[in-house]
Amino acid sequence: MPINTHAGRITDHVHLIDTLQFGKPAVTAAFLVWDGRTGLVMDTGTSDNAPAVADAIARLGVPLGSVAGITGTHYHFDHMGGASALARIMRAHNPSFSIFAPADMKARLQDAEEHLAGARTTFGDFVGTMDPAPEECFTIVAKDAALPIDFDGGISVTLMATPGHCPDHCSPAVRSDGRTEFVFAGEACGTLFHDSELVSSATSMPPNFSFERYMAGVETIRALDPGAVGLCHFGAVTGARDVTEYIARHRDYIRTFRELIITAHAESPELRHILRATRDYFARSFDPAREIPEAFIGNLQLALTYGMLVDLGLREPKYEKRLPEADA
Repeated sequence: MPINTHAGRITDHVHLIDTLQFGKPAVTAAFLVWDGRTGLVMDTGTSDNAPAVADAIARLGVPLGSVAGITGTHYHFDHMGGASALARIMRAHNPSFSIFAPADMKARLQDAEEHLAGARTTFGDFVGTMDPAPEECFTIVAKDAALPIDFDGGISVTLMATPGHCPDHCSPAVRSDGRTEFVFAGEACGTLFHDSELVSSATSMPPNFSFERYMAGVETIRALDPGAVGLCHFGAVTGARDVTEYIARHRDYIRTFRELIITAHAESPELRHILRATRDYFARSFDPAREIPEAFIGNLQLALTYGMLVDLGLREPKYEKRLPEADA
């Protein structure tokens, strides 16, 4: 089965960690790179998830003192919101534990109140906190360059710039012996709410989604020809052939989703009409066997449709301002 939604080893050097976000399984995934000597956490979930992530690492038999640090996909609360909280836990075991982040991601993490205020309107207290981390916790890294971590076995991790979901978004690529073993796409190549079909959903969350930059990011991931790709919501697709098929299908899906929104808006700009007109297409991404609540699907469709409308210039952002970089 090419779709893996179970915690544990995904590839030779990468493990999936369920952050147990919102107190539920299979909502948000983090990943651990482990070469047998040195580890790296990719994404953290929320601040509330930090203890669960640390416990999951320990259950894998990885000494917490051997983990060099955290790197992430983007600053949003459900992905790197737990960076400061997890760093506090891990630095008790490894005082040199670092948050490896590009400068723009660090800036967003250290000043997240506006983002949290918007997130709370949908998720309430489940967003946790995003307290600034001490400056000494950060190691600033360049995008599209290998992290300064001395892995064994010819392993390296590069934060590939994939800024469509939001401007700071990166997709950590794990390379081993000259091949791309794994790419953590984060939200740069859809989300996966299906257990048996390579069917994706959109990630056009407002206010900073950029369709053109997003499609360029999808191409960046495709060109790496990874043996496996991780999706933060939720799991991984494994096997080069299935990864290629997943990426191709997602590219078609996101284009069609956008075109349907444009067509519906031309018929009537009322949001209720646009949602009704695109409902069937959006809902096909969700596996009935998962029994995902209709309310969740509806709220997600609303958010992702609104994000696409903002990028099209057909709606104004709410709660959080659109960053100038999203239109650069």
